[in-house]
Amino acid sequence: MFPLWLFTLGQLLVSDEDAEITIPFVNIILMLTGYLVPVIIGALIQRYCERLKAFIIRMLRPLFIIMILTMIIVGGWSNIFIVRLIRPLLVVAACLVPYTGFFLSGLVAFILRQPPPRILTIAIETGIQNTGLPIILMKFSLPQPDADLSILGPVAVTMCMMMPLWVAVAVVEIRRRFLPSLRVISYQGLK
Repeated sequence: MFPLWLFTLGQLLVSDEDAEITIPFVNIILMLTGYLVPVIIGALIQRYCERLKAFIIRMLRPLFIIMILTMIIVGGWSNIFIVRLIRPLLVVAACLVPYTGFFLSGLVAFILRQPPPRILTIAIETGIQNTGLPIILMKFSLPQPDADLSILGPVAVTMCMMMPLWVAVAVVEIRRRFLPSLRVISYQGLK
């Protein structure tokens, strides 16, 4: 879908009619291969190395917290120029991608009569987009300034994606703490 995004929205970002957007398919394939190798190694560890799997699971939470903080601080600081390029129409489009995923997948799960915890899980898993992959692919596959312009969409989606989830967690926590008599779905019970 990255080439489609570049050919559709990329044309709006590049104002020069003579400019031609070239897509480096070889670089994209190499980057995807670089992602696939660790996934295969992880699947093999999960399948055949029980002790290593248990150790990795135990280390996930602290590593996850460190990674998130590092990504927010370093990634935010090094890409602050992108915030200047974001326009209101892009924010609307960036919100529509994950929010539509949340709503439609939750609706389909509801129509298929899934239990409430599963509806919530399906909606979240479908709505959250993997924006890290396109950001890295485009950033390292295209020449400048095309690379910076191409990551504008995925960065905007990343910024807008988590807002409804944080609001939902806040509502559930407030209801759980201040209205304990009401039965609410606990996000901790979804593990």
